[in-house]
Amino acid sequence: MPCMFCGTDTDLTIEHVFPAFMGGELEVPVGSCSRHNGEIAVWEGKIKKDTALLLHLLQVENRYGIVPNAKVDVAIPGVQMSGLQGIREPSGTIKLFDKVREITREDGTKLRSGFFVSNKSAEKFLAKAKERGEKIAERPAEEDITIDSSFLFTMAFCETPQTRRVVAKIASDMHNPPSLTGSGTSASILRCLHPPCHISAIKRSWARSAARYTSTA
Repeated sequence: MPCMFCGTDTDLTIEHVFPAFMGGELEVPVGSCSRHNGEIAVWEGKIKKDTALLLHLLQVENRYGIVPNAKVDVAIPGVQMSGLQGIREPSGTIKLFDKVREITREDGTKLRSGFFVSNKSAEKFLAKAKERGEKIAERPAEEDITIDSSFLFTMAFCETPQTRRVVAKIASDMHNPPSLTGSGTSASILRCLHPPCHISAIKRSWARSAARYTSTA
């Protein structure tokens, strides 16, 4: 069959109906040309980036069974350091980042404070402070800590040109059911394309909505 987008019958490639980052495995053999396949990959890349937190929240696996990590804001009771961040893995494990903060006091002197995950990072910070002749006050690390993590995202991606193009592409692909091959999560995604409600209502709801995820580890 020729490319479903431009009709050429040269330089054809496999057309994946649903994006890899959504777990799609359904394919149309030689369904699109390399040029259009590449253009669609760029659109899907944009959506992948914009939906990473949502995919993490819903534990959506990609085509290779991997759920994306999420960058989270972190608060640790008893630690007087704002702006802490880390990476939350699908398992719930949170890997913290080092944090150095510098403030200027009213008298013009600078105060540096740091939060470090490893002894190596802390020792490096202390060594530089000693080289500058700064006064140092070390605080012992707690053996057991509670980590409160959160992230905030909006659903603005629902109305981007890339999303509209990919949804239209999926609809076009689904008009060729005899040529489809593969399995995986595509069947459930297909059901989501035909909900018992109006698309306009979904669009308004998504445009207004935001989601916050909070966990304690």
